[in-house]
Amino acid sequence: MSDATRRPLTDLVFLRHGPPLLRAVTVTAVAVAAGLAGSEIVHLQDHFAARLQAGAPVTSIGTLLGRGSSPASAVAGWVAALLFGLAVLRLRRGQLEPSAGIRPVEAQSVRDLRRGLRREYLAIRMALAIVLIIAAIDAARVISIAVLLRRGDHLLSGSFASTVAEAAGLATAALMLAAWASTFAHRLEELGLL
Repeated sequence: MSDATRRPLTDLVFLRHGPPLLRAVTVTAVAVAAGLAGSEIVHLQDHFAARLQAGAPVTSIGTLLGRGSSPASAVAGWVAALLFGLAVLRLRRGQLEPSAGIRPVEAQSVRDLRRGLRREYLAIRMALAIVLIIAAIDAARVISIAVLLRRGDHLLSGSFASTVAEAAGLATAALMLAAWASTFAHRLEELGLL
């Protein structure tokens, strides 16, 4: 990505404005919350995996948590990364297209088209923030399972590789979505919309 198409991550995830201390506290709070959430999910997974192994009755949600990540769940992040990557390529190679809407493009004013593009950029940025948080939670899950394995608790060892693949896929999806958002912002700047 050239310097002209780079956009600071702080801008892409709504942290461009405000005092630096507040931005640092926000990032720290989200990181801590993601770490705690990932750790708690692994704790629940370990609990339900032990119940499943013992043959104890478990709800369907408990069964899902107890089994943990699988190759099927690991694919989702990689598919998202592929789709976001294709969107980046399409955006870099072609013209910026009007946002999808209820009314046909021909029936929209220039103002409506510009508003639609700004809304699309907002939606991309919101999706990026969500995917980054989910990727951080999954990274915390990987670390938590690795700690359990290091301590000798091998109950979750069967899902560890899938958890790593899932976290890597989500991180890659976040990178592709950030590239998409940055490229989209650059195209909007070219049109004078940002």
